[in-house]
Amino acid sequence: MGKKVLEAGQSPAATVHLYAHCMPSHKGGVTLLAVNADRDAVHELKVDGKSERYALTAKDLLGSEVQLNGAELKLDATDALPKIQGQKMPGGAIALAPASITFLAFPSASNASCQ
Repeated sequence: MGKKVLEAGQSPAATVHLYAHCMPSHKGGVTLLAVNADRDAVHELKVDGKSERYALTAKDLLGSEVQLNGAELKLDATDALPKIQGQKMPGGAIALAPASITFLAFPSASNASCQ
């Protein structure tokens, strides 16, 4: 998420909070942050264009394990950080898991405010 804040658009539910910023590493690129604070329901967010999804979830909100796109984040045998890789998503409906934080990166958004 960059320093420049953008209008994030309409939220699909009162428990889904949206934030949008220019991407610092891609001219015209946009990152959308969607926080689904609903602990029980999946909500869908409709987006235009291809994106890369980075969804953070936890089986136990009070636990010490966090998953990125369904895979547990943990140090490897040499205590190195795991490679952070997004999941390529087509445009359309994106499912936001209950109690999740999802970053959607749109590097090719060509947003005029992010030039």
